[in-house]
Amino acid sequence: MMATTTAPTLAPRQAERDELAAQRLVCRYVIEACERSLLELRCALGRASQPAEVRAGLRAAEVLEGVLIDWRDTLAVLDIESGEAANVYSPFTAVNTALNGSRYRKAEESA
Repeated sequence: MMATTTAPTLAPRQAERDELAAQRLVCRYVIEACERSLLELRCALGRASQPAEVRAGLRAAEVLEGVLIDWRDTLAVLDIESGEAANVYSPFTAVNTALNGSRYRKAEESA
């Protein structure tokens, strides 16, 4: 009979911490991608010439803002679960806020 060996397994708590760290990393990348996309969309809106194109772009920006807020909220929950302080600021946040008013900051203040 052949002896089988198994790879060492991580302790359950370490595996949970590693999973949270991976999820937080993914959220940060998604947030950054949303911020960049929103910035590019707003720049494209500045070049739009047709009213229908502008309306569609404005609606797309609203939808993307909602997605961005949801991912920021998700990261905040993961930060709480992992014991890490929330840190979702990036240079894109400042630019997006300047271009769109302070919708996200207003949402933070009302929470």
